[in-house]
Amino acid sequence: MYEVELSAATVTDLEDFTQEEVEEIFAFLLRLADDPKPLGVQALPLPEAADGLIYLYETPVYSVFYNIFEITQVVKVVGIFNKISLN
Repeated sequence: MYEVELSAATVTDLEDFTQEEVEEIFAFLLRLADDPKPLGVQALPLPEAADGLIYLYETPVYSVFYNIFEITQVVKVVGIFNKISLN
């Protein structure tokens, strides 16, 4: 099982979402503890990342970016971005 960590910037990113969206996001993040590379997640090249990849999970409303540290069994969420803002 992996430990899921949120960067400080990610905590701030969550302020852009409704309570329902935050609950949906956290449900996804909790599932990453069991499977950090679920079906539908894209691995994108990022040379400065620990394994050379950054992972992207997208919905119509938001995108979640994270890194996986296999040796320490940590998933580090580095960004959650709102695609649609009606504010």
